[in-house]
Amino acid sequence: VGAIGVTVEGGNANFVDTNTAQKLSTRDIEKMKKSGAAGADIISALAANSDTFAMKTEFSQEKWLKRKQRKYSPRLRVHRATAQTLCAVYFDKNN
Repeated sequence: VGAIGVTVEGGNANFVDTNTAQKLSTRDIEKMKKSGAAGADIISALAANSDTFAMKTEFSQEKWLKRKQRKYSPRLRVHRATAQTLCAVYFDKNN
């Protein structure tokens, strides 16, 4: 049983990537983002609207969820501002 509570037997060998398994369009996802939906809500909607997600193996589901979390739930790391880091940021920004 994976993180989403689905036990799957079988494999991914029968899947053909035709980009038709996802029922949500890019426009729908953008609307969700603009309305302030959390990343977890978007990921849940993507999984619910996927024709193939439930048929994937547990490992593939976890891999898919991690990839979507990186895309829709970004994390931010804050560093202490020092003269060296400020110079590096301005240098990188201007080049």
